[in-house]
Amino acid sequence: GFSKDGKEYIIQLPAKVKTPSPWINVLSNEHFGALVTESAMGTVWFGNSQLNRLLPWSNDPISDPPSDAIYIRDEDTGAFWNATPSPVLTDTSYRVR
Repeated sequence: GFSKDGKEYIIQLPAKVKTPSPWINVLSNEHFGALVTESAMGTVWFGNSQLNRLLPWSNDPISDPPSDAIYIRDEDTGAFWNATPSPVLTDTSYRVR
């Protein structure tokens, strides 16, 4: 739900659970745009969203495959994780803002 100050929407996901359907944010202006879901699926474009995609687009709300992924690695331990629930669901809960 919305944060107490009403400035953001927060989705708390338990471990290994996805939302029933993608929660999508559209960010755009006249030159550049992006579609991003709570689990990292989306696309980025320049100018025309149909002709000038910079990342692939799936349009599959059931599997919601990520178009890109960011992995974070602890250089001391070698442990790694992703910044979003996809592409790898873990035993950790996620707070999506």
